[in-house]
Amino acid sequence: MIGNLWRVTIGLIAGLAGLWLMFAGLGGARVATGQVGALATLIDRAADPVVVTGAQLPAFAGVSLDELILYAYDGATWSPVPFQFDERDSMDVYVPTEDGLLDGNDELAFMAFDAGIAVDNTTWPADAMSRLHPRYAITVTDPLSPAQQAWAYLYRSTTLIPSPVSHVEWDDANKRVTTYSYTVQFDPSENFVGMANITINGSGDILDRQKLRVNATILGNTDLYNESSPILTGLLLPISLGNVGAVRAIGGSDPPALIYTFYGSQMTQQLTLPDPLPVGPLSADINWARTSLDLGNPATTGFGPAVYYDSNSAPGYLIDGVADAVPATPPMAWFQWSGAVGSLVTVVDVQQDAGFLNNYYVDDSTVDPGDTGDQQRFADTGSRVDDPPGGNMGNLSIRLDTVALPPDSANVGATYAARVASPLQSDTEEQLFPATPTPTPT
Repeated sequence: MIGNLWRVTIGLIAGLAGLWLMFAGLGGARVATGQVGALATLIDRAADPVVVTGAQLPAFAGVSLDELILYAYDGATWSPVPFQFDERDSMDVYVPTEDGLLDGNDELAFMAFDAGIAVDNTTWPADAMSRLHPRYAITVTDPLSPAQQAWAYLYRSTTLIPSPVSHVEWDDANKRVTTYSYTVQFDPSENFVGMANITINGSGDILDRQKLRVNATILGNTDLYNESSPILTGLLLPISLGNVGAVRAIGGSDPPALIYTFYGSQMTQQLTLPDPLPVGPLSADINWARTSLDLGNPATTGFGPAVYYDSNSAPGYLIDGVADAVPATPPMAWFQWSGAVGSLVTVVDVQQDAGFLNNYYVDDSTVDPGDTGDQQRFADTGSRVDDPPGGNMGNLSIRLDTVALPPDSANVGATYAARVASPLQSDTEEQLFPATPTPTPT
């Protein structure tokens, strides 16, 4: 790392520059937010991340990552941009260090709000070393609104000063990620898989916990395993984030059955569960599996009054611990929690080789001694996949992208589903500093 359940992606993305400013002002995170420059007027999706692969930077192939630095221009001044390079090995797995050189599958990451305006080929920082090498102009484009663009410039220099700003921090002892818009914490004792709490906009913890249920048969015996069961904790814990930089933190279990990526405004989980499930030298045939996110009681966490929406339920349902008839089918494309301290839109993508997919939603304050966490369910939301008769599900994955919005947001899930499906694009152009003309002999 150089530079400043199933397969689950949860992203916390402030979609508009104005919303990002609100998060920066309200958030309790002690992470520097940097400066929102000219980009705020050029692109709506200012808080989205930008990723550039090493293959897009061929002139820097094999160059030490320590020599590469990102800058942006605001119309008058060059400023360093928080960025990082993440190395990936031959299997495309993120690794803390590989060879320290730029390879085609390595990745450059930065936040779109740190980019600036375009400059001509004669405008460079006042740095002699950078002018000895090519630079890359990186054009950031919103594919949903192609006229909205912003630019950053990647230089090769050991004398340009890097940005001191970091958008994300990882506290390994407490298993906590802190960004400018949210915090996520896992159980420090690692007694269960998944998130233990979430805060947004400086709120208190709004989550009961993340839940995982697997009903499986092994040696003729059928059991229900939850996120605390040794079979699942043994497969998916401990969690370690080995790649931590100024823009994102990446890591997970070893082997990588569960992978996380945290941005300042996006959190990603990727978990793969095969069916049958390996249990030491044996295997367990999965009958059904479910993953969900369960809120704490909104009346006591400060999240209430709160409303639930999904792609099948435009009017919405009050999150109050009283059961609602939320449709189990068709599979939801997204769901949304809107509360007093903030709102979360989660885009859902479930993939399985076989089996039957249903939505899972329970809003019921009745105490259930068999449940985990607080033993209550407030908008406990997720997906369940059942094994096909006479077969198995093969590889099973769910992807969730969660967008953080202001308090009491209206039903906007479809808008953010479109954004998740069309991430910001990055295009690169190699440029050379104009050579100084040789004086004509007299």
